[in-house]
Amino acid sequence: MLGLALLLGAGGGAAWAQADVIAARKASMKRMSEQLEVMKPVMEARGDVSALATRVADIAEILASVPSRFPTGSDSGDTKARPTIWSDRAGFEKAAETTLAAAQTLRTAVQSGDASASAAAFQALGGSCVGCHRGYRSR
Repeated sequence: MLGLALLLGAGGGAAWAQADVIAARKASMKRMSEQLEVMKPVMEARGDVSALATRVADIAEILASVPSRFPTGSDSGDTKARPTIWSDRAGFEKAAETTLAAAQTLRTAVQSGDASASAAAFQALGGSCVGCHRGYRSR
């Protein structure tokens, strides 16, 4: 009985760990989405973008961690991650790099205070996010 309890406990622990990984990545993606939503009206109005520097830095930090947020074994449960994240890992990591580069371009534009360049970089970042979601996220 003790052996069975330990075996079941070990499997249960793995399931909890997987659920924690999924919950953490969902929370980070939600935080990024919230940052983008706050930024959107400023970008559309070509407002004072310098006030968004902290938000852009947060987005870049999240994006830098995206590949590590999808470890092997976190492909089932309450997730919309497609199996292609793991079967096409190189493609997924390239998409993550591209999106991070777009965020870094946005950071540079925001730091310069150039509202037009920031708006263009914001649109490019949005396009990169959509591209990654198309290939690696289910609806």
